[in-house]
Amino acid sequence: MEIIVNKNSLMSKFEQLEAFIKVVECSGISPAATALHLSASAVTKQIQALESGIGVALFDRTKRSLKLTEIGERYYSEAVVALKNLHQLESLIHTSQKEVSGILKVRCMQFVANSLIIPRLAEFLNLYPKLQFNLESLEHMPNFWQDGVDIVYCTSRPGEDNWIQKKVGVTDTIICVSPGYLEQFGNPKTLQDLQEHRFLTHTSRKPDHLIRLKAQNLIVSPYLWFNSYESMITAAVAGLGFMWVHKSSVRKELESKSLVELFPEHALRDQPTYLYYMSGQYIHPKIRAFVDFFGK
Repeated sequence: MEIIVNKNSLMSKFEQLEAFIKVVECSGISPAATALHLSASAVTKQIQALESGIGVALFDRTKRSLKLTEIGERYYSEAVVALKNLHQLESLIHTSQKEVSGILKVRCMQFVANSLIIPRLAEFLNLYPKLQFNLESLEHMPNFWQDGVDIVYCTSRPGEDNWIQKKVGVTDTIICVSPGYLEQFGNPKTLQDLQEHRFLTHTSRKPDHLIRLKAQNLIVSPYLWFNSYESMITAAVAGLGFMWVHKSSVRKELESKSLVELFPEHALRDQPTYLYYMSGQYIHPKIRAFVDFFGK
């Protein structure tokens, strides 16, 4: 059976959803118009056409500030997934459904890249020579659609409703510190003693003062914040404080003894590492190829 896709209709809905999502994410018509390189009136018309088509108001226009209605909030969460599916469907008009090609954007922590991806990357790219691979260091959980990310690696985090989650490995989360710091500030005898020491943490952690341990959680006020895991590790090696990290991310430092593990009996062992990608009726071949290869 032949399937006919009305490209004009598809693109019209695509543009309406894109305008709606951008208005929500930018908190206004004008900033959304700037982001989309359109006029404010053009974006307004797209929103009006979308509301007219579905027969409901998505924004509460009685408020002074732009705010979603209750149905608008529900529609937004579904629209993000729908827009990605429409974008993928539109691409099928131009390319073969079976061809693994295009740019594949993968985001993960550096230790995941070093241990799970890079060692097998040459083999993967040899299988798919038309694929362009973009590997970025993960410092925060991205918005799949807004950031243009296809694959995300993360540890011990429940996925969102519109994410597909696949376990690909395990890691330990440990407390570690430099010998130089212990020499200067003393060796903590109990977990509670850590509350009197300098805690290094990452800005993406929510909450940033919580250390999850085997049998209990520990609250420690941060001494320094970093938006880079590499910088945080460098600071710990330099003796600025202790940190709670994935053991795989500091394996070299532990082997060289520039960092030592504290309270190993309380560490969380074998915490799962997952890869995530957006769910939908159609999964792009480049994403399917990556998941099948690296998710074994």
